[in-house]
Amino acid sequence: MNARGERRPASAAREAALQMQYAVEMSGQSPSEVEGWHAASQPLTPAVRAAAAALVAEAATQRERIEALISRHAVGWRLERITAIDRSILKLAVAELLRGGSSAAAVVEAALGLARKYSQPDAVRFVHAILDAIAGELAGAAEAAPRARPPASA
Repeated sequence: MNARGERRPASAAREAALQMQYAVEMSGQSPSEVEGWHAASQPLTPAVRAAAAALVAEAATQRERIEALISRHAVGWRLERITAIDRSILKLAVAELLRGGSSAAAVVEAALGLARKYSQPDAVRFVHAILDAIAGELAGAAEAAPRARPPASA
């Protein structure tokens, strides 16, 4: 929150994205269908709404990759056994990690804030462990990727 007690735009967008992603998980509706009724029922600034919708769309677009990462690191848990709210938090955080633009630490901390607010106390450690493992895997993959070399001068 800022000095006036207002949520920061990124926090508001993540929270709105969580509401929409949870609705997608529970209803089976498409992200665009959920965004439509969410827009009609939740007053948000255009920038916050756009950021939230983009994150939910990213999670939908990369669904298979995101679910594979979560499944690989949720040892002993099938994806469908993870509660819908925790699954939604994880999917959005992984989508944000894949998208880049924010530090992994900031993304994980934001996801943990949502877990603290909307999930069970024990789930926070569960979400944290999975996201730390995924962030580590993605960071390792980025380090292992070949670096682009500048073209040789003629």
